[in-house]
Amino acid sequence: MNLFYHPLQELIHFQSISYESLGQDRIISCGIITLISLVSSVHYFHVSYLDKVRTRIFLFFLITVEAWIYLLGILQPQHFDLLLQMQIIAGSILTGHLFTLTHNRFTGIFFIITFVLLIVLTIYNLWMQFFNS
Repeated sequence: MNLFYHPLQELIHFQSISYESLGQDRIISCGIITLISLVSSVHYFHVSYLDKVRTRIFLFFLITVEAWIYLLGILQPQHFDLLLQMQIIAGSILTGHLFTLTHNRFTGIFFIITFVLLIVLTIYNLWMQFFNS
């Protein structure tokens, strides 16, 4: 259990707010993940009445958790890597809900844009890690 609790225990210790450790690659990664999650969340609020009650509760909980993760990321940027991983998990479930249950032109275009953005983001992060070290 210590392996599970250790990253969460680090989030409790507040330090002074300093955004100096965030590089351009981290900000771009967070921006793309935020954009995809935001579109998925707006879509959920637009069509939530079509889902069952349990699904609505679960997805609303994920959106709430994601909002708290963003708030914690603003207040404690030194935990950015851990928080970005948590954002990706919550955002992927919301995006999966969008792509699974919606079959229209917007979803098709958004899927292609998301796919291209994630491929470009992966190549960019690999480039930054291997060639700028």
